[in-house]
Amino acid sequence: MSRTHGRFGLVDGQTWFEDLGSGNGSSLRTGDGRSGPMTPHQRFGLVPGMVLQLGDCIIRVVAA
Repeated sequence: MSRTHGRFGLVDGQTWFEDLGSGNGSSLRTGDGRSGPMTPHQRFGLVPGMVLQLGDCIIRVVAA
């Protein structure tokens, strides 16, 4: 994962993540088991139970 892989933000109380067109990409798995690659430059709202994979790094959302 590079320094510019993606970014997290907060808008109107909603936490989100956006892949910034990274070379290794990002993927998202929801609490109900659905998963897939994230579209670059699109913000995805985060909720507890989601799992982000950013390159080799795995991040579990426990609170948003």
